[in-house]
Amino acid sequence: MNKIWIELVRPTREEGDEVGKQRADLANKVMRKLGVKHDVFAWWPNDEFKRKYIHIVCPESGAFVWLNDNGEWFNLDKLAE
Repeated sequence: MNKIWIELVRPTREEGDEVGKQRADLANKVMRKLGVKHDVFAWWPNDEFKRKYIHIVCPESGAFVWLNDNGEWFNLDKLAE
């Protein structure tokens, strides 16, 4: 399997949570162009200690993964189909 890493720059406190949301929205726009049917990234601003991006695994069930390093590996072969 070939892989591609997608990483979002975490906004500083000065930039604010809106910047995190905008970056996640831009990444989701790219992912839709690659054929992914649901939003993959979201910014989680609700908690002082969990101010980070998440990877939405399954929107129907609400399953997600915290992106402690602000990025995720994706299957490049699948995205290129």
